[in-house]
Parts: sequence; C-alpha cells; structure tokens
Amino acid sequence: AGYNGLHVIFVPPSVMNTLPLAWLHMINKLKASCVISSSRALSGCVSLAQHKELRDLKLDGVRMLLLDDGANPWSLASSDLFFEAYSSKGLTLEALCPCAGSP
Repeated sequence: AGYNGLHVIFVPPSVMNTLPLAWLHMINKLKASCVISSSRALSGCVSLAQHKELRDLKLDGVRMLLLDDGANPWSLASSDLFFEAYSSKGLTLEALCPCAGSP
C-alpha cells in the first residue's frame, strides 16, 4: 500500500463484528473510497442503517466495496441487503465488488 501511495486503515475483524457503528463512522470520517469487508461484517451492519448515530453517514465516496471472505463463499444476500439498507446514504450498486481469495 505504501508503495502505491495509498493510505490504509486496518480495522480488525473483531472490531468490525463487535462495533460495526465505529467501522461505519470511520469510513465516513476518513472519506474512504475503497473498503474491504466480509459478508459477515456487512450482515452485522444491515440492522443499524436507521440508527440515530448514522443519521449523517455518507457513503457516496465509496467507489469500491470489496467483499472478501477468504476461501469461504461470500453471500450475495448479505451484499444485497447491505446495499438496500445503505443506498439512501449514497452507496451505489456499482461499488459492490464480490471477490474470492485465500490466504
């Protein structure tokens, strides 16, 4: 990341799973344009979309939301639900990028 001049913020999966509001606030505060997440983390955020603390959340700057669950299959249902929940916050369908990989 440093080689390409990218500014990278790592949020441990344990934080994303236990404090999804903090993760969403960080995306907003840092104006992240590229975000990598697991399907599981997205699922944990769906029910929070109307939370009062997310009233001013803006995701219109997210150009790419990579869904990577490692060697596990990702869930299209969770990405669809996340999009439905956060499209009103500016998230575009084109930003969702399911991918596969393994360590």
